Amino acid sequence: NQVANETCFHCRFTSFQFGNTESRKGCLIIAGAPLKPFVEVTLVDYDFIDLLWTEPWSAVTIKNYTIEILNSEGVALRTEHVKAPADSYRVLNLLGNTQYSFRIRANSDAGQGTWSDLVNEQTAETRTLAPGIIAGIVGGSLALVFILVCVVVGICCIIYW
Repeated sequence: NQVANETCFHCRFTSFQFGNTESRKGCLIIAGAPLKPFVEVTLVDYDFIDLLWTEPWSAVTIKNYTIEILNSEGVALRTEHVKAPADSYRVLNLLGNTQYSFRIRANSDAGQGTWSDLVNEQTAETRTLAPGIIAGIVGGSLALVFILVCVVVGICCIIYW
């Protein structure tokens, strides 16, 4: 398991007194827990909220993210975990017309990262239908009307002929 990134460099030293040149290798080890991610809300409904975040800088590979859900008083209701490299999450089982706060941190072999700033959002008062669902309902109804018209016209044509 890698716990730190190692950046190496080569330096060449020349001695003016003795006229010889030496080459040396130096390495810089960067270790530490991930920095805080930037979090935003992308979709709100009656019983869920979608979160999106940017992957924070980390010296080591991020393993997972911890998502903390808080009520309007700032009391933690629960924490949820999602494996990296995820950058979004749908928080389910929320109450409608209720204020929530969220914060996220990245976790790696170097430790737990810094919590993001709190993001506050209120769930919708009633369930909303996505535009795609509404279009499907309207489109389906129009298709049914078209089929019924074709059947009636077809029966009329058969009777007439």
